[in-house]
Amino acid sequence: YRFCISTNNLVLADPTYDKPGPIDVLLGADIFWELLCIGQISSGKAKPILQKTRLGWIISGQIIQQENNKGVICNLTINTSNQDLHEQLERFWKVEEIENKQNYTKEERECEQNFIETVKHDESGHFEVGLPVRENLKFLGNSLDIALSRFT
Repeated sequence: YRFCISTNNLVLADPTYDKPGPIDVLLGADIFWELLCIGQISSGKAKPILQKTRLGWIISGQIIQQENNKGVICNLTINTSNQDLHEQLERFWKVEEIENKQNYTKEERECEQNFIETVKHDESGHFEVGLPVRENLKFLGNSLDIALSRFT
């Protein structure tokens, strides 16, 4: 189909739009609108328009057939129950799942338990968590003098 607008100075998203061939890509409505840019050229009422996109210019709109071709209608119906879809998604996520092995030390488990037991949310929106206390104090070393000097 030839129309009144020259595309010579435009970079088309599909330079071979006028030649039959396989479909390059099907876009969903969620991505289509993100590809559109400001810029549109009209060739007149009931004629195709050129729309600027991030992929280049695309041609869209009504096409007047010049030949009397018999059209072919093809319908395709796929009936998939939600249960099948759910099972497929479940299998997919099992394959993609990263193993979460929690090999925590005893001290790390105690710290986690302390957090769970002492976390509070006050009226001002702040969180408060009690500091974990070590049972075995012999590992503190000779820090008593340093600690006391910080209070004076």
